[in-house]
Amino acid sequence: MEICPTAQPEIVPEPAPVPEPAPAPSPAPNVGGDDVRATRVIGEGGRRAQFVTWLIVVLAVVVVGGIGAGVWSMMGGSKPSTSSDGDDSDVLARYEKKCIACDSLINNGDNAEYEPLLKAKTLLDDIRVVEKSDEAEQSGEVLDKSKGLQERLDVKLKAASRSWEQAGDAQLEIPDYTQACQYYEIANKLAPSDTLRYKIDMCVGR
Repeated sequence: MEICPTAQPEIVPEPAPVPEPAPAPSPAPNVGGDDVRATRVIGEGGRRAQFVTWLIVVLAVVVVGGIGAGVWSMMGGSKPSTSSDGDDSDVLARYEKKCIACDSLINNGDNAEYEPLLKAKTLLDDIRVVEKSDEAEQSGEVLDKSKGLQERLDVKLKAASRSWEQAGDAQLEIPDYTQACQYYEIANKLAPSDTLRYKIDMCVGR
């Protein structure tokens, strides 16, 4: 019995892969091309628009200013005053204010509350300076309220000074020379005198 050889299967060759088409080359950037030209055009257009806007604003300001000046001129305008009326009024107003303040201080001061009297004494010096100033003379007004104020103030100054001098004398009897000296100094501020200066020196020497 003959043995037949085993039949070999038929080998079919695989088809070769079809190569894929190569990608198309991308276009090179257009350096210095349309984009650059567009940017340049836009920049030039922006600068031109800014110049035109600035020119319009300047022209508008000039026109409005000219119109305003013309209207002001037609209405007569106002020229700076060269007179001294304003200064005179200011001097008189300050003078009246000082006189009123001095009068109030005199009314409020007394033997115990002597500080308002001292303030009125200083303020009266300022009032007299205003009365003798060139501005007061140019105003044509008679400024002499210091006389009446001084008379009223002198009455209170002398009374208060005498009261503090008596208080100092009382301290000498204790004797408390330090306290007496303080009272004499107050009295001398209100109404200076040689007697008070002597008493002050006497107390300081003890």
